[in-house]
Amino acid sequence: DEHDAWAMNNLGLLYIQLGRYTEALPPLARATELKPGSPVFQNNLGHALERLGHVAQAKQAYEAAVASDSSYVKASTALARVGSLTDAESVATVDLKALADEFRATVAQWAFVARDSVSEVPDSIETQ
Repeated sequence: DEHDAWAMNNLGLLYIQLGRYTEALPPLARATELKPGSPVFQNNLGHALERLGHVAQAKQAYEAAVASDSSYVKASTALARVGSLTDAESVATVDLKALADEFRATVAQWAFVARDSVSEVPDSIETQ
């Protein structure tokens, strides 16, 4: 479902837990596009961005998380951490909108493949 922000966040979080930060960015970019006011989504996006060296963008994501929920400790702690880093420590920015659009297309392709595979069920198989 290209509108299920929680599923996208959870997929991004799974990639983070596996240390696959580049792969985490597209679903997290889409999740934050759908629900920009979610501190959890913004924090996870910030984490992936920070680990990839996009410090300035990570700071923006953490700031958005704290703006949405000032009591969110993980985001506040992360914001304090990246706030002490200089712009020189940040690599070039990443186009989050392009990543979100790319991921939306990927989800649409998954849905297409899923619909195709359902229609290919042989007549000899009984379903309830």
